[in-house]
Amino acid sequence: HPEPVYKHPEPVHYNVHPQPHYGYKVEPCKNKPDGDYVIEGEFVHKYNYADKVCSFVKCANGFSFLTKCGLGTRNDDYGRGPLKDGKLWLCDIQDNYGRCGKPYPSH
Repeated sequence: HPEPVYKHPEPVHYNVHPQPHYGYKVEPCKNKPDGDYVIEGEFVHKYNYADKVCSFVKCANGFSFLTKCGLGTRNDDYGRGPLKDGKLWLCDIQDNYGRCGKPYPSH
């Protein structure tokens, strides 16, 4: 069957809780255009509580925001996650803050 067409996510309402981890040195979105996604190696220092497989960080106004679960490149409308052990892992279970919890295997 045909590849699913990527649908643009709904307008993003960014999480405001909890506060970022303040040990980080560099704002990952400094000098990046709005709408850019930040790669894991850059955001992990600021958002050390976020799941590194399923979470995505997006830039707006020069600052980074953790997107809600279900938005982003891997967390799209189809809930695609990483391939592991021959199974597709899904990223659409939210925690209490709307962040993605741990990925889980599809059937």
